Amino acid sequence: MTEPLIQVKNLVKYFPIYGGILLKEIGRVHAVDGVSFEINKQTTLGLVGESGCGKTTVGRCTIRLIDPTSGEVYYNGENVLKFRGKQLNQFRCNAQIVFQNPHASLNPRMKIKDILSEPIRIHKLLPKNEIEKRVLQLINEVALEPSHLLRYPHEFSGGQKQRIVIARALALNPEFIVLDEPTSALDVSVQAQILNLLMDLQRKFKLTYLFITHNLNICRHISDEIAVMYVGKMVERASADELFDEPLHPYTQALLSANPVPDPEAKRSKIILKGEVPSPINPPSGCRFHPRCPKRMDICDKSEPPYIQIKPGHHVACYLYSKNES
Repeated sequence: MTEPLIQVKNLVKYFPIYGGILLKEIGRVHAVDGVSFEINKQTTLGLVGESGCGKTTVGRCTIRLIDPTSGEVYYNGENVLKFRGKQLNQFRCNAQIVFQNPHASLNPRMKIKDILSEPIRIHKLLPKNEIEKRVLQLINEVALEPSHLLRYPHEFSGGQKQRIVIARALALNPEFIVLDEPTSALDVSVQAQILNLLMDLQRKFKLTYLFITHNLNICRHISDEIAVMYVGKMVERASADELFDEPLHPYTQALLSANPVPDPEAKRSKIILKGEVPSPINPPSGCRFHPRCPKRMDICDKSEPPYIQIKPGHHVACYLYSKNES
């Protein structure tokens, strides 16, 4: 059985809200509230949900781009939150991130060759006389030309910029990459190219991905497992095929019912959710989905449903299934 590379346990991240003359803390944004999951080596976990549900915050906490309020993050069995000095620097090499907006990810004043060589120089990964060879290799891996190295970011299209960002993420030979909606700012035809590139690179370099997106079809295409978040909570996780074929949580069912399918003659009953998404500043008691849930029960607003395994590899947090807990 494949060993997990990343293990996240009870991850919590609150962002304080300050107000008043003395700027005292008057509230908190519950961005992530008790999320747990693991990602096996050389696999992809897709993380989906509506905007503002905490997906990006989970990704950034996982690689310690921001520190969580509480919880644990393990990389190869070691607690990332305890890393300091050289150990933390090594983790920075092993865990990288590709941001959503390639335009904002690249320094407009630097040539591409300098952008790709900078992390190698900072971490002293190679001798100076070998850096140029490594940069040429990187630009080739993402199907760009060596002549592109002498250009500036504004001279490239959105898809080309994202290729450059991916090349920079590969510069330090990482094992784990967080992909924060890497295709959402791109045209549909370019999205397919970038997805195929990411899958090819995963096979070639034995990479592990956390793929954050709101596009369910893209998520199914690239992911081995899919986890669904709602207002800071994880509500369901299963293999990609099983989640699409047999969604259990009412929120997952609603998401999939609204997902477009390529067959124009396919008949699907769309689940219309009533009400608005709750504010993470003041989330509802009990199950956070209960104000909008068509299958709500009396217990749903009183206590939080347990996150349990219904069948091997399929977890859900819903009182419709808690009676099956062993």
